[in-house]
Amino acid sequence: MTEKLGSLVEYVHRQAIGQYWLDIYVDRGHWAALGPFATPTERQDAHDDMLAMMRASGPHDLSERPQ
Repeated sequence: MTEKLGSLVEYVHRQAIGQYWLDIYVDRGHWAALGPFATPTERQDAHDDMLAMMRASGPHDLSERPQ
């Protein structure tokens, strides 16, 4: 029997001293900080790219598959 493993990945937008960051948490633990980005739009573009990459590899958004 194959066990299916799962993780919860969260993307958090953070602003600090005029810089924009994208924090990534995996199973509630801080995994990475991307940035600084010059604008909120740059940060959103990085966020959108990360989501597209994750979705392409098979994970599902929680809103589509409520627990």
